[in-house]
This record gives sequence, C-alpha cells and structure tokens, in this order.
Amino acid sequence: MLAGCGGFVGSDQQSPSTDPADLALLPGLSGAEVTNSSLLAAQHDELSGKAYRMEWKQTATDGSGSVLSYENGTSIVAAGGNPARERIVRRGPTATASNVNRTDYWSDDELSVVRESGAGSVRYAEVTDEGVSPDPPFPLERAYDAVDTVIVRPRTSEPYVLEGHTDHLGRYENVSFRLTLSADGYLTAATLEGETLYSAIYRADEVSVELTYTLRQLSVFESGPTEPTWIETARTEIGNQSAG
Repeated sequence: MLAGCGGFVGSDQQSPSTDPADLALLPGLSGAEVTNSSLLAAQHDELSGKAYRMEWKQTATDGSGSVLSYENGTSIVAAGGNPARERIVRRGPTATASNVNRTDYWSDDELSVVRESGAGSVRYAEVTDEGVSPDPPFPLERAYDAVDTVIVRPRTSEPYVLEGHTDHLGRYENVSFRLTLSADGYLTAATLEGETLYSAIYRADEVSVELTYTLRQLSVFESGPTEPTWIETARTEIGNQSAG
C-alpha cells in the first residue's frame, strides 16, 4: 500500500491507429524489444497527476495447490492525486474474523489517515506520505528490463503486449509475466506467475504466486473517490490522540 489490483480525463487521448504503418511506437520501445526501460516506465508514472482506478489480486498456494493466503487491493485517485482512497485486504486460507486484516487509506486537503482493522480491533493513525501511487505490486522498470517478446496490436486501444521471464522481480522469483500497455504508454493490465521469496512466512517449502493487476483512467463523467463512512471517527480518534 501507498507504494511504494476507463477513458482518459480530458480530450487528449490518442486514438488507436487503423494502419500498422501509422503506429508510432512508444519511447523506449521498438517493434521487437524494449530499448529503454526507464523511458517506458516514465510514461506510466505520468498517471500520478490523473484520475484512475487500480485493482490487484494475489493468491499464494503451496505445492499441493492449497491456498495459503489471498490479498486484494483497490485504489481510486482523483486528478492531481487528491483525494485518494485505497483498501488492501489480506486473509489466510479461510475468511474468518481472526485471519482477515483490512488496511484503509484516505487522503484529502485536511487529513491523511490509515485505518487498520482485524481480529476484532480497529486502529487509526495520521500519516505523512506521498499518497497513493499507480505503481503495480512489482518494480515496473525491472519488468521492462526482462521483456523478451513485444506484440504490437495497432487496431486496439491497448496496442502493446509485452511478455517476459526473470529469476527475480521484487518479492517474486522464477517469474513469467504478461503486460498490456495503452496507446499512451501506461500499464493497463498485468498477469504474473512465480514463487514468493518469503516461503518461511507460510511454513512451506514451495509457494506459488499468481498476481493480476488492472488500471483504467477515469473519465470526466465518473466520480472520483468518495469519503469513507469511518472518516469522522478517525478524525475524533486522532484528535483524542493529539490531546492525550
């Protein structure tokens, strides 16, 4: 969370080409390979000033296929990065009150606060940070470095598909991935399969991971994040903490 699972705002969205010869490849990308991963990743970073919705899901299983953990996250961010709302839910093999933990984040002009709940308890804390990021749950530039196949689809709204393999990618190893990019160069979808580096946490020798990520930019007709119902309680609790 806070890292660091639609249409464009405004009228400057590029329409997909109807002719392969008319498709201008993204900076850092050739028809066959990634030539500059930093340039390519920078185009995704430009979403930091846009309104978007991002979602990701991750499932970890052991060698027999039994689910060890499940995580999902949703972020909704207004243009300019404020207000922003994010929720991450983590649970074990079953969704019981004792093994489901939720982390909620809200930021507006007055307050940035985290709400953590799980095992029957709730905690609020004011935070100072850079807010919600459009970054996926893996290092995007590192993934671009590991791309070995580039597929160009000029007649679609998502004309670039990048596939690759790498021994190590963030918190994953032995990774295979598929990335889909918009005509403007930001990551709209990703799927990843690999193993976790933290098998000891799960007390298992072999832990496989499947991750999906999607992002779409909100249109001018869509509302941004709405203030959560718990925000007044959070303000009261934080005020009491300051007074105490």
